[in-house]
Amino acid sequence: MIKHLQETVTTQLVMTMAVLPFVATWGLSLSLLSVAGNLIHSLFLTPFLFLSSIIFCTELLGIPNRALIALLALLHRVWAGVLSLAPATVTIGITPLTAATAFFTLAAFFAWRTRHTRAAGALLALSLGLSIVNAALPHRITTLHNNTYTLTCTPRNDGVLLLSDNGFISRTKNTESLITYTVLPHIRQHYGTPKRILLQAQNEGMRIRNARKLLRTSVIK
Repeated sequence: MIKHLQETVTTQLVMTMAVLPFVATWGLSLSLLSVAGNLIHSLFLTPFLFLSSIIFCTELLGIPNRALIALLALLHRVWAGVLSLAPATVTIGITPLTAATAFFTLAAFFAWRTRHTRAAGALLALSLGLSIVNAALPHRITTLHNNTYTLTCTPRNDGVLLLSDNGFISRTKNTESLITYTVLPHIRQHYGTPKRILLQAQNEGMRIRNARKLLRTSVIK
């Protein structure tokens, strides 16, 4: 059991390493519970499929299976109950520098696991150096453009990201699409996960109000 658990965790960490460059480059979000979630999923999936297969066979053969169905329903309720314990927002955005730091930290762990101590030390030192650089570098002011319309992103020292809209959002045709596929990926790529996002606009209206709602519910997503 312990060996299986170690193998599963190792597999999930390798998969996380593989997707980190894409997550950071494309401004995607990264789940904080991916490893734990997959571990829980594997624990429930095997007995769930086993019971489902037995029930299928008993239906074909006309064998009474009410007890099996009740057991499957109970397993499903327990599974759903465990999943409901997870917080609503468990994903974060990461910058490329943060992704590189996490990548080399995981690489150092695997080097240490395979007894390559020198390589592990070098990778860990590189990861530490990147984390220091990441903490020392101030976030830049960035601007999104759409013809003559702009959206300026200004990070504040208190962790708040200020968005100043000059028609970029208020003049768009599809607010939800713009926020989901343009603004949020830009924020994740350049600022990671701000504590809070404030949107101010020259032209208030329905689009700005909808944008604020989307940004407020997607700060961590």
